[in-house]
Amino acid sequence: MILSAHSDHIGVSKNSVLKDKINNGAMDNASGVSTLLEIAHEFHHAKEKPKRSVIFAFVTGEEKGLLGSEYYATYPTVPIDNIVANVNLDMPILTYRTNEIIAFGATHSSLEDTVSSTLLKNEMKLIEDPMPEQAIFVRSDQYSFVKQGVPAVFLVPSLATEVKDALAVSPQTFLAKHYHMPSDDLNLPIDYEWAAQFVEINYAIARDLANAPERPAWNSDSFFSTLGKD
Repeated sequence: MILSAHSDHIGVSKNSVLKDKINNGAMDNASGVSTLLEIAHEFHHAKEKPKRSVIFAFVTGEEKGLLGSEYYATYPTVPIDNIVANVNLDMPILTYRTNEIIAFGATHSSLEDTVSSTLLKNEMKLIEDPMPEQAIFVRSDQYSFVKQGVPAVFLVPSLATEVKDALAVSPQTFLAKHYHMPSDDLNLPIDYEWAAQFVEINYAIARDLANAPERPAWNSDSFFSTLGKD
C-alpha cells in the first residue's frame, strides 16, 4: 500500500497586503508531510512489521495539477497491480480538536469498513463527506492512483466542527482567512497534542489496512471501479 502527501505549495502571493508575501503552507501541506513522516517513524520502530509492504510517497506538483502523483502512479516503482490501496494526507488543519474524521472517497470501496472500525477502536468516528458538491475526492493526489484502479481515501479532521476554544482556529475560519494565504504559517495556534493524536489515528488506520487479510476492493456500484481497466 502507498501513503502519500504533497510537499509543494503555491509560492509567493501577488495579492497579499502583508509584508510577508510567502505562502508558507503550514497546514497545506506541511502538516500532512509531518504527519506522514511520523507515521513512517512509527512503522520503522514497530515491534511487528506489517504483512504488506508500505511505500511512503512525498510528491510535488499537487498545486499545479497533481503532477508528481500522476507521474508516480503512471510510472510506479512497483507494478501498479501490486499497489492495493492509497491513503492520502492533504491539509489536515491541526488548529482545533475533533473526534470526527472525514475519509473522502471511503464510500466507494471496502476501505470504508476498515477506516470506520479503526476509528471506533480509537474513540473516533467516521463521518460523511460534508461537501459532496465540491468533489474533493478527485482534487488531491489520491485521484492519480484512483485513475489507475487503486482504491483510495483522503483523510482529514472534520471540517464541520464547532470550535468552542477561543484560542483555536476553526476550520471555517482557516478556510476563509488562511487557506492559500501567507498567514498559513507557524503563527497559527497549532495544537501539537492533537497533532500527535492525529498521527496515532492515521498510523492505526494504515497498520490495519496493511494487515487486513483481504485486498481492498472498489464497490461494484462505484463509478471508480471502472477506472484503470483496459
